[in-house]
Amino acid sequence: EMHIRVPQGMRVFSRGATGTPKSVNLSSGKPGSEYDFKWAKPGFPGTVIAGRFADPFTAGPGNVKVYLTISHQASGNQLAQTASKEYDFFTDSFGEPETTHLNVVELPDDTLPAVYAPELAAIQGSRVGDKSGVRLLANTIAHQWWGCEISPHSLGDAWITNGMSRYGELMYVEDESGKSALRA
Repeated sequence: EMHIRVPQGMRVFSRGATGTPKSVNLSSGKPGSEYDFKWAKPGFPGTVIAGRFADPFTAGPGNVKVYLTISHQASGNQLAQTASKEYDFFTDSFGEPETTHLNVVELPDDTLPAVYAPELAAIQGSRVGDKSGVRLLANTIAHQWWGCEISPHSLGDAWITNGMSRYGELMYVEDESGKSALRA
C-alpha cells in the first residue's frame, strides 16, 4: 500500500490505483491531493510517476489512458489511438495481461527513454510525436506481458524480458507496415 501526497494540480501514477484522489492539507499547510495505491499481486515494488498532466486522452474501450504535459498534448489523440491499438494487438497475440488497465504517461526528456510497471507505460515527451516513438511505445507496452508477468531469475536472464518485448515490438511493426518494414 502507498499513500502519496502531492501539491494540488499534480497527478500520481503507479500500479493498483484505488479510486479518485482525496483533498488533503500538506505539511506546509497548502492544499494537496492524496493518491492511494494497493497492489496485492506478486511483483517488485512499485514505480511512481508524479507531475502536472493535462486531462487524459482515450481511444477504443477506454482502458488505456494517455497523460501528457500541456506542451505535448497536441499529440494526445494520436498517441491514445496508437497505444490502444498496440495494447489490443498484444492482447490478441499474448492473451490477457495481468491487469486490463494501462496508463501511458509522458516522462521528462532528461530521464530514461521509457519505463514500465504493471498498469504503467511511460516514454519521453520528445518521443510521443515522432515515428520512432511508436516502436518505443510498442516495446514498452509489450513489457506488460514480458516484464510484468515474467521476471528473470537473475540479471543473466534479463534477455528473456527485453528480448521478448523487442520481439513483440517487431511483431507489431510487421503487422502495421508489412514484412519490408520488419526487415528494415
